[in-house]
Amino acid sequence: MRLGAEYWDGVAEKMKSLYVKNPFLEYKHNEMLRLINRWSQDNEDGTVLKTDLWEEALEPGGPVFDFATKNGKVWGIDISPKVVKWACQKTGQKGIRFNACVSDVKKLAFKDNRFDLIISTSTLDHFPEIDVALEELYRTLKPKGVIILMLDNATNILLSLIFALMRALRKYPTFYVERTYSLWKAKDLLRGAGFRIEDSTAIVHTVPPLPMTVNELCRRGNSRILLGICRRVIGLSDIVGKSNVFLKYLTGYYVAVKATKR
Repeated sequence: MRLGAEYWDGVAEKMKSLYVKNPFLEYKHNEMLRLINRWSQDNEDGTVLKTDLWEEALEPGGPVFDFATKNGKVWGIDISPKVVKWACQKTGQKGIRFNACVSDVKKLAFKDNRFDLIISTSTLDHFPEIDVALEELYRTLKPKGVIILMLDNATNILLSLIFALMRALRKYPTFYVERTYSLWKAKDLLRGAGFRIEDSTAIVHTVPPLPMTVNELCRRGNSRILLGICRRVIGLSDIVGKSNVFLKYLTGYYVAVKATKR
């Protein structure tokens, strides 16, 4: 499947009115931002690149919003012109200034050694040439710069099965996912591109059908009782997932790795 700008423009158009503010997206945003802040303490004042603008354009929040308010040297890219346009519109409405451009992460429109910090929140699991994208990210990262890479988690068995079934049936209710990645595979790919691994974890602990269920309940304005149950399930999943290292990788929606350029 060829996943170029036209494909992602079409997906964005379908999804534009789908996401609403809801407890799961709030939880996901806070978990991602907490991890990014912890892993980027020495680099957050430098030049920052985010490898897609999906959250910023289509979801209620995104890391660019938070980083751009405290650091004016933030870049965001996306292969979809529509996603870039909508992200810019939302940041403009919020009075946030950042730099954005249409660019394919597999062929970045930036010079070598450009960024101090690169944030990639489940961008590279949507196409097969992940090694090419990592080489580009390595090229544009400054020496000793940090990359924070998040990928859909293969160790979350239910999540992997759902994505595998969608690929087998060629039925994608939202958008195409190339594959899920184990922590071992994510680290191996980063090392293959030349990075040195610094830290790793799994985040956003949830039952895979829950995110869209919660979103749909909020979108339709359904029962507060049902929403309350969903909040409790989110909270319980988070507690269970963080209770020990073994469960963390079984319940996390994403594996996350911090690595540096040698």
